[in-house]
Amino acid sequence: AKTPLAGVCSALVMALVLLLLSSWFYYLPLAVLGAGVIVAVSLLLDLKTFKIAWRHDKSEAYAYLATLLGVLLAGLQLGLLFGLFVSLAALIWRSHQPHVAVVGQVGHSEHFRNVQRHQVTTWPNLLLLRIDENLFFGNSESIANRIWLEVNQQPKLTDVVLIFSAVNHIDLSSQLMLENLQQQLARRDIRIHFAEIKGFVMDTLVNTPLLAHWQGQIFETTEQAANTLKPTVPELEYNL
Repeated sequence: AKTPLAGVCSALVMALVLLLLSSWFYYLPLAVLGAGVIVAVSLLLDLKTFKIAWRHDKSEAYAYLATLLGVLLAGLQLGLLFGLFVSLAALIWRSHQPHVAVVGQVGHSEHFRNVQRHQVTTWPNLLLLRIDENLFFGNSESIANRIWLEVNQQPKLTDVVLIFSAVNHIDLSSQLMLENLQQQLARRDIRIHFAEIKGFVMDTLVNTPLLAHWQGQIFETTEQAANTLKPTVPELEYNL
């Protein structure tokens, strides 16, 4: 089959068989009919996609296997529902484990990258954290724990900047988490700031208690935040 016309031809042939030749197939053993079904269904097994998923995203491979086993053991409908459940569970688990990266400045450029992947400049008093996931009730606690983990590793810390360039939504639970985080950090003389909040996200936050009680600054870019908060290097004095 190369074109959609092949499907039309198959449907016409099937219709003719059902109308004119069904009596010829009446006495075929069920095993023969089952073999025909197995041969037809075997063409639906996409092993190439499964191998790619197993190498790059095992959660997708597990959903594939769960669907296959569910269909074989419990039938088509239950098997599909089981595969859908596994996919949703994987989606919730990934959302609960958001990617948070400590970033630093690449040379003297305006670019800031993950400290674990690039040679970057960081400062002992400044922590730049990029959150690569929407903030909602399912991951707000995980994000707060990660922030505290990084804060406790910098004893000279005075400022924390949360970079929201990848954040498209901040729900009420996350707003409360950020407000409580600000209060707790303030007790340790640490200020917390925002950077790169998208316009439509800011529109949803403008009338919330989070911004009404926010004590830190909101920077348009990470570079602006770093230039404002990083320690200044005193100029050298020359005795002439």
